[in-house]
Amino acid sequence: MADLGQVVVLGAFLIALLGVGAALYGARAGVAELVVSARHGVYALAGLLTLASATLVTAFLQHDFRLQYVVEHSNRAMPTALVGAGTVRRPTELVAVANAGAQFAVSPGLTTVLARAAVRHSIPLLPGVMTPAVPESKFVSVGSVFES
Repeated sequence: MADLGQVVVLGAFLIALLGVGAALYGARAGVAELVVSARHGVYALAGLLTLASATLVTAFLQHDFRLQYVVEHSNRAMPTALVGAGTVRRPTELVAVANAGAQFAVSPGLTTVLARAAVRHSIPLLPGVMTPAVPESKFVSVGSVFES
């Protein structure tokens, strides 16, 4: 399986190089066939990278420790999947997803009330915010979340 992944990634790299070359030369020289060929190369590249990703995911799921990447980023104690919930906006929604078995929650923003609920129910909350100052200011107002 490791060999398949390496061959596919190498093939994808070569197709990417050929595609870029064909697109640039075709556009400069006005050869439409080369531009079309480059477009087809993008489709082949997408297929090869999908195959390479599937190979890596399969290696993780089968605990195939012949791959160095799997050795460095996995172990048999890891769960197969993490279950989370998105678009959590209110503390009641956070409690509901926690009770349903979610291991984390994602919110479109961050309010002090929601941050307090996440701390109270020990569920990691991933807020969608624009700057690091937003969650920092909310957690300061919640209390020292990081003291434990």
